[in-house]
Amino acid sequence: MSTPPAAQPGSPWPTAPPGEAGMRVGFPEVRELPPHGHRFSHLAMVALLLAGLALLTAILVVVAVLAPPPPPAPCPPLRCQAPPIGDIGTESVRGSQATAQGRLYKNHQGFTVRYYPFPGTTIYPGVATSANSITLSFPFKASYGGTSYLTVIGQPDGGATPQQIVDDAVSQIAPNAQLEFLMPQAYVGYWPGYGEAFVTQVPSADGDSATYELIVMAAVHNGFGIAVVASGQLLDRVTPGSSWWDGHPSSAAINVAYVADSAVNSIVFPGAPSP
Repeated sequence: MSTPPAAQPGSPWPTAPPGEAGMRVGFPEVRELPPHGHRFSHLAMVALLLAGLALLTAILVVVAVLAPPPPPAPCPPLRCQAPPIGDIGTESVRGSQATAQGRLYKNHQGFTVRYYPFPGTTIYPGVATSANSITLSFPFKASYGGTSYLTVIGQPDGGATPQQIVDDAVSQIAPNAQLEFLMPQAYVGYWPGYGEAFVTQVPSADGDSATYELIVMAAVHNGFGIAVVASGQLLDRVTPGSSWWDGHPSSAAINVAYVADSAVNSIVFPGAPSP
């Protein structure tokens, strides 16, 4: 048997005797697992989750109560609340079924209009009719623009579009009126149509002229056209500092635009179901 090689300085392997320091080769040592700590039970975790959700809900409720309300949505012409009308009437109509239903106008051609008293009163607008129209007069106090009018005109459309009906009505009523703004999303009796607003000069009884605003909307359904004309003395624009302000900005500057919403929406075309 041959003699194993002698150990060489600085060479711990393979000739180093047992017990000598040297490089170890093998699997790494397994560390001991840490001792088990305290764990929450499933019931405790569910309870903590519910408590967190309850706290979050409480925070959201407090924020909703204390946060300032968002700005009101814009109010288009003829779709706003009524302006102040002072002591035009004092008798309350709350709880009156007859007043809540208003009064119904039926035209012989088949269209209908329902009109109502001034908000908070039993005073109805004045009524004048013709073969194809109804005109409602609203006797506002002079300090709120005076008397204004809402006319509903209906007849077969003859193939005309809502815009053509508006143009024809303006040319007959006030051919020299100046266009003020467009209403491409106007509705008549909940049917989409078209509308425009104008300003025009109207002579008064004392010889002077007053500036009036004219709002004309029209819609067509089942071959029948209906035009709505609102007219009254031009007032200052509705702003937060105005006595007309009800929280909703509006392009309209006549008092009737703030009380005509219910009548305009109540219009029913011939053969159409009630809204």
